[in-house]
Amino acid sequence: MNDRRGKWLAVVATTLVMAQLVACSTRLRWHIVREPSDAVVIAALQESDASDGRFGSAPDARIPAVPPPVRLRPCCAFGADLRTQVGALPVPGLAIGNIIGPANIGPHKYDGGMFAANPNQSPTAGRDWGERNGQIYTCRGGFIDLAHVRDYADWTIFFAANVYRSLRTGDTLTLSDEGGQRRVVVHPLSQQRLDEVGAQGLAIATGQWLAFNLSVWHEIATWYGWSWFRAFPETASAFSPEDIYSNLIGIRIAAGVINERKAETDSLYEASMNIWLRQVLERLGAQPAEVGRTAMFGVDGVWWDSRRRLPDKRLTLRRYLDTGPTIAPWLVSDAGVDDAVSALLDEHCGTDVRPIVLRNPDSYRGIALREVATLEFDVSPAMARNGFPFPRPDSRLVTQEDFPSIIAAIGLDNDEQFGADSATPARR
Repeated sequence: MNDRRGKWLAVVATTLVMAQLVACSTRLRWHIVREPSDAVVIAALQESDASDGRFGSAPDARIPAVPPPVRLRPCCAFGADLRTQVGALPVPGLAIGNIIGPANIGPHKYDGGMFAANPNQSPTAGRDWGERNGQIYTCRGGFIDLAHVRDYADWTIFFAANVYRSLRTGDTLTLSDEGGQRRVVVHPLSQQRLDEVGAQGLAIATGQWLAFNLSVWHEIATWYGWSWFRAFPETASAFSPEDIYSNLIGIRIAAGVINERKAETDSLYEASMNIWLRQVLERLGAQPAEVGRTAMFGVDGVWWDSRRRLPDKRLTLRRYLDTGPTIAPWLVSDAGVDDAVSALLDEHCGTDVRPIVLRNPDSYRGIALREVATLEFDVSPAMARNGFPFPRPDSRLVTQEDFPSIIAAIGLDNDEQFGADSATPARR
């Protein structure tokens, strides 16, 4: 009797374990993703002192058909232990820590934000909030904003897939509003030209180029007052020291995932992002949270002002306005920090630290990517009232070709508000 009961319990236990394994396999789809080699990571990042490697070369890389990202990953203003205010009233007892280490990050989720761009959409339906985004300090890449990395990796996947499907016929992709109506016009190319350069490689390169330019527009729009929440301006975050570099890191990671044929389904893409994030952060020399906090407070008064409260624009004292053709990170050592901070960074990073400088190409195998697609923005009346510098006085339409003149105007405005060297990392 006892023997039978023991066997019965064993069968029940085994059944329960197998059921759990089946449930897990259904949820995870048994994606076993191998770590990319150092050579593959370097090629994907397109580091400025490395060869082009395998960028855009996978002839059979398939990309899932995913909807455009519409959700906000609510992170991260530049600084640590940030305090807030609503209007002129401080919010007591609330401090936004912001700084995390590489061991703290959670799993990637495509379009994994908390709040929807369309107010008619449920803000939380089907979303995993477990990404745990924040600022990570890296020895060779400065501060990395994980929310920006994830956002523009997702945009790269979306653009690459939709450009590939539209290269022969052309198409217009309508995106959610951000400082006005956004859309992408894909221009049709001849089959002969696509055969010459490779349609998939061209689509991946165009997807990266579109995602980067869309990220620049986000910085422009926030500078001129656009915000997800009207009562809480985001001007403090526009062109902050880590934004542009973080955006490009995410874009490069997504291309690497595609070229390794690890974006063929949405779940495989998400699993691959987890592996790639760890690999890239390791290459950049990601530091624990306590080192990141010391580094952040080391540039207090130089890059940001801890006396200010969000959403005060004056919280961020320095703005990164460079958009290429190469993107170099700002390292804390560039700011001329005090001896104690320098000693800690030397201990963790070494004394001979070379920043990883990234390429930001605008062509692919002889084809200018502006011939493949155009980003168009119908600037909102609210941005116009905030002094948006229209390139053509008789038109509210701007494209990525207008960005240099718009950023030049922002640079002049920034100099006037924060000083003549406020677009550089060096201490005044």
